[in-house]
Amino acid sequence: MVIVEFGLIRKFLLFPFIHPFFCTFKSVFKQKFTSSINKNTNQTYLLIINLVFTHLSLLFQIIPESISRFRQKRKNLELLNPIFEDSNLIFRNYSKFNSKSFFLILLSTILYYSGYGIRSDDNFLILGRFNLLFWLSFWSFIILDFRIHSHQYIGIFFIIIGTIFLICLNIFNGINDLNLFDVILSFSSYAIFCAKFCINKFLLEIYYISPFFILLIEGICGLIIDFLITIFLIKIDYFKINEIKILINELLLTQKNIIFLILYILFEGMTQTCIMITIFYFNPTMVGVSDYLSVFIEGIIRKLNWTNYIGYLLIIFGIFIYNELIIFNFWNLEFHTKKYIIKRSSFDAYFSESLERKSI
Repeated sequence: MVIVEFGLIRKFLLFPFIHPFFCTFKSVFKQKFTSSINKNTNQTYLLIINLVFTHLSLLFQIIPESISRFRQKRKNLELLNPIFEDSNLIFRNYSKFNSKSFFLILLSTILYYSGYGIRSDDNFLILGRFNLLFWLSFWSFIILDFRIHSHQYIGIFFIIIGTIFLICLNIFNGINDLNLFDVILSFSSYAIFCAKFCINKFLLEIYYISPFFILLIEGICGLIIDFLITIFLIKIDYFKINEIKILINELLLTQKNIIFLILYILFEGMTQTCIMITIFYFNPTMVGVSDYLSVFIEGIIRKLNWTNYIGYLLIIFGIFIYNELIIFNFWNLEFHTKKYIIKRSSFDAYFSESLERKSI
């Protein structure tokens, strides 16, 4: 097997592996600022607060979106290099926003709620990552017609073996036995949750909506929905205003808590940005593949037994095969993989060749 070199077309190949780092650290900061909360606090309060902070983090997308719009409005862009004059890549006009795209963004915002409340401890965290990969692949095929190729099936095989190994190891050590109800709940919830990412890809490809603008609208819509849910729960007397005030005071108890809260919001925003850009440049399945690194990094932080790393290494090996960082030189896999890469990036290759011809 060989490590594939980085070239013009594939220079962003490692980008999908960035968001797991932000995701891991946001979890650490979340745990820090929630540690002062009374253990008997109603979990629904925490769920709503977490949603509010997540949607609040998306409002910062106004900064990259404003920069993007400013850059699009430059009048003399063609003077940078005349060989780009026929390129749709340079003059592609994003933000064709209309009622259909708005309702699709609203739908993706609503689907995002299904991802909350799912157990994420030990085995369910590992199982959740598998659900993410499975359902993203499924919806990518149904909605976007993205197909999985032979070398990627081999990568998924190693990912599944590593996942089963980690779960069996935890069960053998008496850690977090799986139960049928939570497994079914997790599986069905991720089926809804993962449709969101494929809708976002659809918006990016069909409507040419800016990835930052999608996140910004999701943040605004999400905050409105959070507010309506909170008002409803107060009206039916499920939420108590005094309890909400106490919870907010606990969250903002010390300056250190406030710092951790700010860091959590920033890292949550960076996580969502990296995920959206991964979907923009690659495809939704890449998010499910690379997100396994979150489990690996959290395992390092929690200093799990060395035997766990056998499962992690199997998963990472599968991830590298899937993402074409490793190509096997048998069964014609190297030929089929490279053919798939060329086919997938044919437009970029054609564009590169046209640039070379014009520059001669």
